[in-house]
Amino acid sequence: MVSALLELGPEEFMAKRLGAIAAFVFAGAVVACSEDVGPAPFEKGSANGGSQASGGGNGVTIGPDGLPVGPDGKPLDPKLDGVYELSSEFDLTTAGLLPEVMNDTLSALSNFREQPSQTIVDLLDAANVPLVPTVLNSIPSSIRGFVLGYIDEHVVKALYGKYPVLQQVTGMLDDLASIVTRFELVTRLDLPQANSMGDIDGTHTITGVGYHWDEQRHVISAPELVSQLVERPIEANAVTLEKRSVDLESGRLVLKEHTFSVPIGSFAVYAADQFAKDKFGANNLRGAVGKLIDCEALADNVSKRCVAGVCVGHKPDIKQICTTGLDLLVATVRASIKKLDIPFLDLKNGFAQMWDAPEAGGPLDATIDRIDHGFWTAAINLTAQEKPVVATFTGRRIGDTAQPSR
Repeated sequence: MVSALLELGPEEFMAKRLGAIAAFVFAGAVVACSEDVGPAPFEKGSANGGSQASGGGNGVTIGPDGLPVGPDGKPLDPKLDGVYELSSEFDLTTAGLLPEVMNDTLSALSNFREQPSQTIVDLLDAANVPLVPTVLNSIPSSIRGFVLGYIDEHVVKALYGKYPVLQQVTGMLDDLASIVTRFELVTRLDLPQANSMGDIDGTHTITGVGYHWDEQRHVISAPELVSQLVERPIEANAVTLEKRSVDLESGRLVLKEHTFSVPIGSFAVYAADQFAKDKFGANNLRGAVGKLIDCEALADNVSKRCVAGVCVGHKPDIKQICTTGLDLLVATVRASIKKLDIPFLDLKNGFAQMWDAPEAGGPLDATIDRIDHGFWTAAINLTAQEKPVVATFTGRRIGDTAQPSR
């Protein structure tokens, strides 16, 4: 199959590739280091690979047809070997995993949005913390039955900034759902020199996981997580094409089957804390929830509620119910997210174009600088059941391999 694909022309290759994706999808149905800006998302969907300037990048001579030439004036093949950073974008919703992930992972926060006081009561009860009955029993019987309703009423009416608190909780749920279901696996692909057939024995290593919120890319590369990841051997095939135009790719890349174990849940916990810092100015997710649900204000409001001259009182106790309940709420969410580690990610096949230019329209330098229009056929085992998924990937050169060809 690999050799057959490599023999196809550019248009036939793309048609085959798109057809393979469609057929596969139809058949089937990655304190943390966070980088807000670099490396930027790679160029996607571009067709133009070079420039027709007389001088190329790195002092390479460009011939009259706009392509690199050597000192003898003959076409200069691009250097394929090197170290590349790949960005592979996965979406668990395409594998039909979203309902399970949402129901199991974010149910506590979703329940709190619908029934604040009851969720707190349930969490405290599950943790064997008899705080609510103890406090309620100390409140006058004529008003104790209203206390949980007062808590709900306060939460429903409370504002964070100019917006209702529960609207903000809904927004947080949406952002966390995106974090746990859509991620970008950031990896290092080391491709040494190929043999005469283009075959390569390389390595592939996870270096981080990227996420998007507020229209920005954030790469989580927590050392304590990355240090546990294993470098995987990978068989690849990279060949140059007879480049007749700057608008055509310079080579094609095939990556063969290999597997990873991805602690995506652990990365997502770090991402959730980073999200809380960026979005709410909090130290972590618990701090963000604490900003939305102000336990001091809640306790003050509820403790001053009265019926027929009998008031709730017990402000410190009500505040303790709130703070302990929120502690358990966030702990439950974090523990659920962490369970989302992917014990088995099978990257069955990867195909991509290789371009001699760091970006579309950039100067050619007879070196592959960019990998584009890549896709994986893969399978994920997340819930004790293997499910197929298609992921796209792009890449950029970040250095030379240990023994570069030139």
